[in-house]
Amino acid sequence: LEGAAIRAGVELQGLALGQGQEYVATKLLRDTSRVGGWLFFANCHLMLNWLPQLEKLLEDLWTANEKKKAPIHPEFRLWLSSTPHPRFPVQILQKGIKITTEAPSGIKANLERVYTTLVDEEAFYDVKHPTAYRRLLFCLCFYHSVLLER
Repeated sequence: LEGAAIRAGVELQGLALGQGQEYVATKLLRDTSRVGGWLFFANCHLMLNWLPQLEKLLEDLWTANEKKKAPIHPEFRLWLSSTPHPRFPVQILQKGIKITTEAPSGIKANLERVYTTLVDEEAFYDVKHPTAYRRLLFCLCFYHSVLLER
C-alpha cells in the first residue's frame, strides 16, 4: 500500500486500531476526507464494537458530500485491513472493494514467496558477513514458512 501511495503521489496515513483508538480514528477519518490522501486502518477486527460507528461516520460523510455541506476530497481513499470475523459489519463490506491475500500452500511455495517479495537482492549480495547473513535469513524465512503452513 505504501508503494502504491508513493507511485500515485498521495500521502498515506496509517493507524493500527486497538483499544482506545476510537477518537484518533474518527478525527483522522474526518480530517483526511476533507484534505485528501489515503487513510489506512489496520486490524479492524480488534475494534468490532467501533465498526458500527465507522459505518455511521462513512454514511454521514457521504450524505454531507451529496448535499455539498462538507465535500469529500476527490483524492480521499479509505483502506481497511482485518481478519475474517462474523461480526464485521456487512454494510462496510458491501460498499467497498475487497482484496484478499492468502499464503501459498506448502513450505517450498512459502519460501519462494518470501524470497521474491521481502528479500532485497542488493542486500543479499552486499553484506559484510555473507555466509552468516544468508544462513540467518534462511532460518527466519523457513521459520516464517512453517508458521504459515500450520
